[in-house]
Amino acid sequence: MPTPLKAGEVLRIAIKSSGSSAKGNGSIYLADDLRLEGRLCALKEVEHDRTMPADLIKQTREQFLREAIVLARLDHQNLPKVSDFFSIGGREYS
Repeated sequence: MPTPLKAGEVLRIAIKSSGSSAKGNGSIYLADDLRLEGRLCALKEVEHDRTMPADLIKQTREQFLREAIVLARLDHQNLPKVSDFFSIGGREYS
């Protein structure tokens, strides 16, 4: 289980709440978008199991990237709007 982010921690956005919804190998956080003052967003964090073979980790990272790109292009009320995605220290964020 990944170490949860803490309230006030800053990645590309500021974590608003230390409370998160953990599911599988990831978590969802409430965050402030630092580029657009006053805009709250959800931050999806994915940490891959480091015991997986390197080729499988590479495949899951590529899948995460494809998912983020597709969601960023789509605009539908039932889909999350992705405005950014990035990696830090072996974790993926969108």
